Order: sequence, then C-alpha cells, then structure tokens
Amino acid sequence: MKTILISFLALAAVLSLAQRAGAEGLALEVKPEVSAVTASVVNHSSQVQTITVMGCSWWDNWQFDDPRISKNLGAVGCFKNVPVDHLLKPGERYTHSIPLSIDTRTGGGKNVLFRVGFRSSEPADQLFCGDMINGKGDKVHIPCPPKKEIPVIWSQQIGTHDLLPGARWELWLSAVMIGVAVFICIQTVFKLIGFLMFAGMALILLHLLRHAFPLPFPVMVVLSVLDFIFSRLLAVFGWH
Repeated sequence: MKTILISFLALAAVLSLAQRAGAEGLALEVKPEVSAVTASVVNHSSQVQTITVMGCSWWDNWQFDDPRISKNLGAVGCFKNVPVDHLLKPGERYTHSIPLSIDTRTGGGKNVLFRVGFRSSEPADQLFCGDMINGKGDKVHIPCPPKKEIPVIWSQQIGTHDLLPGARWELWLSAVMIGVAVFICIQTVFKLIGFLMFAGMALILLHLLRHAFPLPFPVMVVLSVLDFIFSRLLAVFGWH
C-alpha cells in the first residue's frame, strides 16, 4: 500500500513539473489605480499553466524593482497559510490588487518608474515530501521531485505619474471640501458673535425699560421673561 502511495505521489510530482515547464507562456499585466495596481498573470500559451500563491501571505509572491515602492499592507487575519495552486487555461488570468506605498523622499521626484514582479511559490509537492508521519503515526518517506528554478515574471514599466491623475482629483476634492467646511465654520462663528452682541444689547435695553419707565404688568412679565432668556444664553457662553 505504501509503495502504491509513493508511486502515485511521484507520478503526480512529475505531471506537476511537466505542467509547469511551460511557464514561459505566462505574462504579467498591470493596470495603475489610485494608490494601487491591479496585476494579472495571463496565460498566453496554448497549454494549461499552474501558478502557486500562498493562501494568506499572498504579498510574498509580488515584488517591485524599485526600493521606493512597497506594499501598503494593513492588518491581515489568517487561519491557515498553505500554498494554493491556480490552474490557468489558455487566455485565463489570475488577478490581484496590490496597495502601494510610494517613498519619493529618496530622490527621483514624484515620478518613480518601476515594474511589478510575480514569482510563484514552491508547489505543495515540494513542501509535503521527505520523511513524514502518516495518519497512523508511521514514518514514511515520500520522494521529493527535483527542484526547479522558479523565474520572476516582470510587468511592463509604469510610473507613479500614472497614479497621480486620480490622486490629484482626490486631493482637489478634499481641498474643496475642507474649504467649504472652514467657510461654514467661520460663517457660524460670525453669526454666533452677532447673536451674542444682539442679546447683550437687548438685555441692556430690557433693564432700562424695566427700571426707567412705568410699564403695565403684562409688559413687565414679558420683559422679565426675555431678560431671563437672554441672561441664560449669555451665561452659557460666559458673556454674562
């Protein structure tokens, strides 16, 4: 039984290597986005191609040829990080969006030219081979297929200026929104100051009317109520 299992795994490894032998038919295409690129590994060959991507640490498969470009990764949660094979039929593509972080302080100005690279992970048959323990606790030896150098597939060269039109549009929109908010705040402050000045003058006038002139009782009640309201409003803002 062990001999049959080992023979089957060895045959699967040989078929996997034969399938990967046509990796020269793969190409990498990138589309600039705002603060990101959408990268696609495309199968331009006439055969089915296989690429391997880590289930969690997918960013390890992507790289850039300029140190000023890096991957802008947030918090990533993962349960099990294992290599995942993706079969690409002729014309099919594997696409992933890569958020970018651009450091323009190290020279080169705002326009940084760079390429995106993709390198397939080691296939699962390279990881699960050698001396292993099966489900019964017995030690078995699964032969490892010969290691094959996995090349990096590079995209066409793009520049950060390809990202700037969208970024500039967002910056202009943000500036307009901030300007509108500042204008509304200033207008509100001036209205509040004008209202407080009016309330203060009205309070002074009410005091004069109440104490300087003999007024009917209903009028005195109304003036007392207004006096109380304006006094409380001014007290709220510390102007009384």
